[in-house]
Amino acid sequence: MAPLPAEFAKACKPYLQRAEELDKAGTNDAKVVAYYCRKHAMEVGMGMRDGAADEKAATAFLLDLMDGLEAAKKDLGDLSEAEGEQVVFQFAADVFSRADAEDRRGASTKGTA
Repeated sequence: MAPLPAEFAKACKPYLQRAEELDKAGTNDAKVVAYYCRKHAMEVGMGMRDGAADEKAATAFLLDLMDGLEAAKKDLGDLSEAEGEQVVFQFAADVFSRADAEDRRGASTKGTA
């Protein structure tokens, strides 16, 4: 994959890092959420591409990301947009629920936030 352009780092890197973490989980739901994290990074990057200092490098990065998204979409099968959104929503609700329970126990840390 082409390197992440420096001006994309702040806006895109957190989503790409989360996608990498989710890839390691190996579950189907994690793959779906990872796909949507990368898709969001792609959408953000597309909006930033025209103003990039090195538009050619930005385009190369986005094309590589798009190729990865297409391959991931094939692996996900015939998942509809609505089904994907539901998986992402449930994932977010689960993360919030775990953080809330940790906070209520008084066991929250920097990692909880």
